[in-house]
Amino acid sequence: MSLSTGQFYDFSPFRLDPTEGVLLRDGKAVSLTPKAFRVLLVMVEHHGHIVNKEDLLKQVWPDTFVEEGNLAFNISLLRKALGETPNGASYIETIPKRGYRFAVPVEVVQAQSSTAAIPEERGIGPSAYSAGRRKGWILAAMLVVGLVLVAALYLARQQQRTDRSKSRAMLAVLPVQNLTGDPSRDYVSDGLTEEIISQLGMLNPSRLGVIARTSSMAYKNTSKTVAQIGRDLHVDYVLESSLRQWGDRVRISAQLIVVRDQTDVWTENFQSDRSDILKLQNDVAQAIANEISLTLTPEQRTRAARVRPVDPQVHELCLLGRYEWNKRTDAGLRKAIEYFEQAIAGDPQYAPAYAGLADAYAVLPYFSEVSAHDAASKARTAAEHALQLDETIADAHAVLGFVYTMSLDLGGAEREYKRALQLNPNDATLHHWYSFVLWNTNRRQESLAELERARQLDPLSLVISTDEAAILCAAQQTDRAIELLRKAIELDPNFADAHRTLAIAYSQKGLSSQAISEARRGLALDPNVSEQATLGYVYAASGKPELARKLLEELGQRPGISPVYLSIIYAGLGDNDHALECLERAYRERSFMLTNIATQAMFDRLQPDPRFQDFQKRVTVMIQSREPH
Repeated sequence: MSLSTGQFYDFSPFRLDPTEGVLLRDGKAVSLTPKAFRVLLVMVEHHGHIVNKEDLLKQVWPDTFVEEGNLAFNISLLRKALGETPNGASYIETIPKRGYRFAVPVEVVQAQSSTAAIPEERGIGPSAYSAGRRKGWILAAMLVVGLVLVAALYLARQQQRTDRSKSRAMLAVLPVQNLTGDPSRDYVSDGLTEEIISQLGMLNPSRLGVIARTSSMAYKNTSKTVAQIGRDLHVDYVLESSLRQWGDRVRISAQLIVVRDQTDVWTENFQSDRSDILKLQNDVAQAIANEISLTLTPEQRTRAARVRPVDPQVHELCLLGRYEWNKRTDAGLRKAIEYFEQAIAGDPQYAPAYAGLADAYAVLPYFSEVSAHDAASKARTAAEHALQLDETIADAHAVLGFVYTMSLDLGGAEREYKRALQLNPNDATLHHWYSFVLWNTNRRQESLAELERARQLDPLSLVISTDEAAILCAAQQTDRAIELLRKAIELDPNFADAHRTLAIAYSQKGLSSQAISEARRGLALDPNVSEQATLGYVYAASGKPELARKLLEELGQRPGISPVYLSIIYAGLGDNDHALECLERAYRERSFMLTNIATQAMFDRLQPDPRFQDFQKRVTVMIQSREPH
């Protein structure tokens, strides 16, 4: 593309004059280096549209290979020179993984005459500066201006570091962009995203909060700007990165962007052999820690430095396992188990493979007909093996906490969750799971606080928002629960559990028609036993006992169903005798569903019954008096 001449570009209070090679602010010249000017000119000519990084590099540095860092540096210079718009926005928006957009309206004004050329790298233009002395003076002036700008940028960054040191910063790691040329290798870039999030989360949690994978991956193919992402996730920084691979060499390019002004404060490239990819991730984490002035404790430094080389094939099998695990389907989890088992066969000493296997078995019963007892046993074995190899794997401690909860050993569960949170306080799932232990041991405010932390770390997680709403219903904070559930459904109208929980909340408020509508919607989206029991309860509570009893009969004929589900419908019908009979049967069976009793608002109608109060006390004693493992 040829750069335009013979016209001005006005964007109040600025005028860009390509012919004279000058940017004016209220009629006064703004100092810019030649490259910064050329970047601005290309951006302004395409105002309102995204300009890809590759196109900018080609147009500003034709026939020359330069790093993206050079472009990021010049964008930073421009942002400093332009400042903010009158409404406090940035003139130049960063579009993650794509490029930049000049975001303000531009008016094209035809010039009266044109005599000078566009700025070149060695000067401002031959016709305007043909005299050698004047040319030398201009070059000297430009050098001074450049040094001043660099000094100003340095001082600004130092000031930013000073400001950052006063509080806990929040960071979002955007999905690593797959630039290998092979879309089928998305599992690698997705897996690296998760691993980088985990490594950053463990650096210095008191100073750096890291948004969880669920929320970060929502921006995989986003067209949102950094400013919009920052508002969505309430973060101070965004990390944008990409992965390239040729043969056995891999390269990660990373940019750290300040949301406040969309400044690229740090850009770096890291490359190594595939066998050192874990060290590569560690190097990225360490560089970011240095950039935002994180001080690591001796334990954190030791953990960060302990990077064990891994066979690239074993590592990729684990990435494939995590990729399938994140699908949360029966087929995906079974594939994940296969991949983790292959990884273990390839390297029986690789602890993360056992931790991944434990994760897969732990959640399998929730998405399949697999026996919860058998799956929990396998999950526990794999998690314990992982910890024998490496005691610092937070995921393995979390799985043990989950397994102990299912076996009604809340003492053992709390011990494991506390250790996991000590290792990685930025893990939203840990705060989420631990909240149920706290709720079931009558530490209700602590439980709600843990759920709030989980949602701050994973603001787009439908599961966390829905579970928090369920507990808010149990705490009689129904209006707040409805607010959270409506937001969750807005994010994903097809998330069945949000509709089911909203039905319970509406039923609490006496909004029968809305409750029935939401319960039916939840069942249509996911016809599982929990959705059926909820619809039966809502029918009963809404004065439609015949429909409730029909569902009760259907559920009663299903083999292996927990009697807790039947008790829910009986409670809605006001049939306390049969509801308590079902709960006593669950008590004799030591059903793991008993840990859900305290979080179910559907048992509210049983609360005044002294028999139910006695039952709750016995359940509490049982789950708190188990011998720790």
